[in-house]
Amino acid sequence: MKGRGALTCLGPNLILDPVLTRWRDSERSALEFLAVWDQVDGLWTLPGGPVQSDEPLPDRLLRIMGQKIYDRIKTKVVEGTKVHLTGYGSSSLIEAL
Repeated sequence: MKGRGALTCLGPNLILDPVLTRWRDSERSALEFLAVWDQVDGLWTLPGGPVQSDEPLPDRLLRIMGQKIYDRIKTKVVEGTKVHLTGYGSSSLIEAL
């Protein structure tokens, strides 16, 4: 195997695909999730994409989701609303929010 192929760089290619969910109502009858329409591929997908190795997680989330959604999540965290953040990233997201 030779060459770079379709990857953006040699070595690890970091990808961030956040999964945002919420309960539809207080009875928890259905779990909703955020998906975006990919016009190029013509399908629904999770928001996200490549991350630069030196790019802070909060900056990438802001770029992926846009200011409005980012601010709403940040407000929930500051107000003390239960926001469950898990993943393989660092805890700097919570500290930065």
